[in-house]
Amino acid sequence: MLRLFLIALFLLPSSAYSQGNALFAFVTLKTSAGDIRLKLYKREAPQYVDNFVGLATGEKQFRDVRSGRKVKDTPFYKDMIFHKVHPELGIQSGCPWGNGKGWPGFTLKDEKNGLKFDKHYVVSMARLKGDE
Repeated sequence: MLRLFLIALFLLPSSAYSQGNALFAFVTLKTSAGDIRLKLYKREAPQYVDNFVGLATGEKQFRDVRSGRKVKDTPFYKDMIFHKVHPELGIQSGCPWGNGKGWPGFTLKDEKNGLKFDKHYVVSMARLKGDE
């Protein structure tokens, strides 16, 4: 199964739910290997959850890496590949170029919440070195 992930796994957020002070956001990633349903904890990481949902649905503006123009009403993650696959660690996506060097053109402040990533099936956000 992991070999299938290595060959072709595309991130296609199909639906997201986040409303006001809701405690959770739900996102379904449509992939070539089947759906992955995520439950994001808004209480613990409100800025990160809102950012992910906004980029996934196209409600949040981002910078197109090719043109440099600001884009809105377009899902950021649509047709994006998983550019890193670590068999014992996890998969990584979020780079429009597919090499881990692209980004949406903005940074977020760190949300220190004491969460640990010591289990399987935990989603986290990687931060660029030097992000404040």
